[in-house]
Amino acid sequence: MKIRSIAPNRIDLCGGTLDIFPLYILLGTSITINVAINIFSNCIIETITDNEYMEIQIKDLNRIYKIKDLNQIKDLAETKLVYESFKTLNIDVLKGYKILTYNEAPLKSGLGASSSLLITIIKNLLKINKSLYTNYNDYDIIDTASFIEAKVLHTLTGKQDYIAAINGGINVIFFDKNQYVIEKINQQELIKNLENHMVLAYSGFEHESGNLNWKVVKNVLDKEVETINKLKKIQEISEDLYELISTNDIEKIGLLVKQEWNIRKTLTKEHTNTIIENFLNEVDKYAFGYKLCGAAGGGTIFIITNQKEKVLNIMKEFNLMELPFKINNSGLITTIEL
Repeated sequence: MKIRSIAPNRIDLCGGTLDIFPLYILLGTSITINVAINIFSNCIIETITDNEYMEIQIKDLNRIYKIKDLNQIKDLAETKLVYESFKTLNIDVLKGYKILTYNEAPLKSGLGASSSLLITIIKNLLKINKSLYTNYNDYDIIDTASFIEAKVLHTLTGKQDYIAAINGGINVIFFDKNQYVIEKINQQELIKNLENHMVLAYSGFEHESGNLNWKVVKNVLDKEVETINKLKKIQEISEDLYELISTNDIEKIGLLVKQEWNIRKTLTKEHTNTIIENFLNEVDKYAFGYKLCGAAGGGTIFIITNQKEKVLNIMKEFNLMELPFKINNSGLITTIEL
């Protein structure tokens, strides 16, 4: 038997960080908008001939572990998602099975790859344990993933990455008190327009989402007025983008994205660096908008432009790698081979 789950990563257009509990309670109703892309995270669980152990293969890190007890991987950073998923779902070691995971995105890209990977691990384990699976809907999977990743990162986590991984497409997520509502925008013309005008550039600088997000959350909890006002401005821009996005006006969409970034990059001194800012200053001549993906600080930059070739040439000058992509509208897909 082989179970395979594949989930898209995402580009966060606007309103990231606002999806982190308890910010949307403290700040009021918030909107986060993201786009799922065909850079994928994968998990495969399949039977093997040796029933004495479970094999775990972390393909993108070239790590293989053969274990008879989950405690053997308890303290290994690279297997934390697997370990915590088993423990949270109350599933014992699966002797006679191999678990293979890998991300297509570069390490710490800011594209939500670890969150998407976690969704695929949870989905596969639920398929293995059919009694659990019947009681889980998508919202349960999202909440479980958020709980697990918070344990792994030792910090608060948001919801948007898991939603993009499961839903695919363009997602508008409304956060209000203790609930969130998802609206998926199914406009093929908008999807094509975004694809034709967007470029992804991997900076080579690894980012640490947990650290940056916690600094912002802590400032809000400490009632730091400047941070609160900046996040409220991001709330307003997200609302404006929601009202605008269905019009398919790519130039105005880009301008709002740039407005959001110009505020976001001032949330902490680690949100950007001199090399990234020099690159964006050059790109600005040919772009409607841009921002760093995820919590920022490094990782991947997305640019909205009608002059792709000029942007690509500037990327070469700064030794930035293009990550080609299309928008993925299908979201999480799970297949089973008996």
